Amino acid sequence: MEVYFINNIDQLKSAQATTNENDLFTRRNLPQTKLYNWINEDDHRMIAGILHYPAEMSESKNLSLPRPLSRPGKDILCGVDRLIKDSIVNPHRLAVGGYSCDGFLTNWLITQTRRFNAALSGAGVVDYASVRGMMDMPVSLSYLFGGFLWEVSNIYQNEAFIYQLDRIHTPTHIITGKYDNRVPTSQSYILERELHYLGISVKLIIFPKEGHSVTGNP
Repeated sequence: MEVYFINNIDQLKSAQATTNENDLFTRRNLPQTKLYNWINEDDHRMIAGILHYPAEMSESKNLSLPRPLSRPGKDILCGVDRLIKDSIVNPHRLAVGGYSCDGFLTNWLITQTRRFNAALSGAGVVDYASVRGMMDMPVSLSYLFGGFLWEVSNIYQNEAFIYQLDRIHTPTHIITGKYDNRVPTSQSYILERELHYLGISVKLIIFPKEGHSVTGNP
């Protein structure tokens, strides 16, 4: 809070500060903010919000958040904790599952906790390095991780749950399409084989005549 001085009320717009208690903030790159509205897809109502950009970022720059697994994964686990605390879910009857990117995330989640009784991993990537040379959108990994393997190898390594598979204790059901070009079936084979070696209950189902979307099967 600063002190301003004027001789009369008509000078409010030209008031000059007589103190400088917040000088520190004038020397820092504070985050930019802007009003940001979007439409709720369920009821089509307008939602009004305020978008806070990280320091030194603006709408002219992409906001890179290269932690595609650990960041949302921790958010999900915190959400589960809150659901349990609020007695909305039974902590002894939890399961987790997802397909494509969410299958990717499911694979990470079951390396982080034993709370889930079962997991459904649908077309989830397991090994980032090998899938790059086989998938139809290899550039998507560079976008998710903030660069290529040789540029941000530390991020790939930190997010690589393939090196934590021995922490899995969750019975897992794996599904994928035989002709999936987005996440090749080899990724599901890797997960199924390693869980088998670890003695984890696992079942792999490959849908014939299906690609990534699996539109012909329920």
